[in-house]
Amino acid sequence: MVRYSIIMPVYNKAEYVEKTIRSVVGQSSVDWEIIAVDDESKDDGLAILNRLAEEDSRIKVFSIENKGVSNARNFALSKACGEYVMFLDADDTMKEGLFEEFDRIISDADPDIIFTPFDYINDSDKIFKSCESPVESGSCGEDTFYAILAEKQAETGFFGFVTNKLVKRTVIAENSIEFDTNIKLAEDLDFFLRVYDKAEKFYFSDKKSFNYLQYPQSSSNTMTVDYYSQIVIQLRLKKLLQKKDARLSKGDITDRQITKYVCCYIIERLPKTLKEFRERQRVLYKNSDAMAAITLKGLPTFKQLVLVLVKCRMTGVQYFLINTKRKLRGGR
Repeated sequence: MVRYSIIMPVYNKAEYVEKTIRSVVGQSSVDWEIIAVDDESKDDGLAILNRLAEEDSRIKVFSIENKGVSNARNFALSKACGEYVMFLDADDTMKEGLFEEFDRIISDADPDIIFTPFDYINDSDKIFKSCESPVESGSCGEDTFYAILAEKQAETGFFGFVTNKLVKRTVIAENSIEFDTNIKLAEDLDFFLRVYDKAEKFYFSDKKSFNYLQYPQSSSNTMTVDYYSQIVIQLRLKKLLQKKDARLSKGDITDRQITKYVCCYIIERLPKTLKEFRERQRVLYKNSDAMAAITLKGLPTFKQLVLVLVKCRMTGVQYFLINTKRKLRGGR
């Protein structure tokens, strides 16, 4: 068994993937494996992966039918042999000395999960922003962890990033945790909420782990948001916090996030017909947890009015009101 398994889904990243892999190969530690899964790329990515695998047997390459990044990550997890798992996207790069930092923390604290800060870079490799750890470096008990999760996730997104964590593989494998292939955005937060539920020991490092590449054609920048899935994920977060009895106004924090996505679900991309709108609203009405979480606190008057109509299930009036406002604003 190796110590670290690096999970790397690859889809049309030929321009970046060699640099990404060499950032791992260049680490001082040798006790790792890369599980690179090509998701039926249309470029030369698979050929590059195969060439690099011939150079280093620790690089294990698989090619699968294109079914999306979550399916590729699940496949890679099924092939991983490491004691610990880390995810690395094919266009990001690992910082030097990271495994040494992980070795030190594991020796001192033996955590189930290690969290790390990271840097955002542009296509010219320039750092333009950093995502810092929300707490000081060190071990963290469950009570403190869930209080921080409740308070900081909506503000920073820190706990939802897929790449800034090292996880004991047994936490994932023994609890049969997988990425939900039906979720196309924030699937990483959904995955890690289930991991957090089963973990017991948490550690925050102050060493930045990787460079997160952001560029105009990034898929996350162009993806159409499934707002209902975001509602479901936020409900999962709320239930986890309730289960762990997080000691702060968790209801206010999570309910505001749920309400934000309920507003988006209702108002954004309004269907062309009332019939279609009624069908979509029935899905929301059936979700009693989402309906109960709706709050009017701090919202503009228009959204408050729409949400009151939602609570009263006055679907036709909702549609008329939203459609009228849109027409008054020129169809936007």
